[in-house]
Amino acid sequence: MIRTALAFIKKDFLIMMSYKFNFVLQIAGILIMVTIIYFLGSLVGIADIPFLKPYGGNYFGFLMIGIAFSDYAGISINSFSGNIRDGQLTGTLEIILTSPTRLFTFLFSSSLWSYIFTTFRLFMYFLVSIFVFELKIGMINIPAAFVIFVLSMLTFIAIGIISASLVLVVKQGDSALRRIGGVSMVVSGVLFPTEYLPSFLNKISLYLPFTYTYRGLRLSILQGYSITQLQGDITALSGFAMVFMAVSLIAFPYAVKKAKIKGSLAQY
Repeated sequence: MIRTALAFIKKDFLIMMSYKFNFVLQIAGILIMVTIIYFLGSLVGIADIPFLKPYGGNYFGFLMIGIAFSDYAGISINSFSGNIRDGQLTGTLEIILTSPTRLFTFLFSSSLWSYIFTTFRLFMYFLVSIFVFELKIGMINIPAAFVIFVLSMLTFIAIGIISASLVLVVKQGDSALRRIGGVSMVVSGVLFPTEYLPSFLNKISLYLPFTYTYRGLRLSILQGYSITQLQGDITALSGFAMVFMAVSLIAFPYAVKKAKIKGSLAQY
């Protein structure tokens, strides 16, 4: 499995480097995005907004963390199902199925590069924010941020596997899930505190894992909250991670089995 994963990483890296101009555009896009976030944050920072006080009243940091980490949620929701879909469209999936490589190994390995590059983008977001726009993260509590991050990733990956299961069974179900995921991330507070939402949307946000991800990361990075202080968010994320992982571990083998019986595994 490790050799397969490394082979996929090498392949995806070489593909990316063959499009150097696109790589440069992505880096430039990060610089432009952080610049826009900074000026938006400066504009809002003039106002005294009560709902930003828990985060130090720093809308630049609030927005930057929300957008930077939303990449992971987007990748998790889209990457697994997208790779299955691409494999079906290009015929790669059918070839994989005739080889000793397991479908889960293919799914996991083909998504690794997306996570590696998203991590690189995350570092770029922080480097530009800290050294160009003087974002202050001196209070960061690394253990608390790490725990929130790991639990969030487990939840996001499980959602991605469920999305891939839908592709195998109903072919187009992932698009609906992506739309739901996109709306969920906005409702969860990527751009603004959930307290600003209408009361019914605010209540819905409490049932979404993204809400606890963004709040926990912001409080641990900007305000230095400890694991004990974030106990509520960690407990909620642990529950989401366990439930979604359990569902994904049942859904994916079921989807593969059903698609094999119907002979539709490589169809689109």
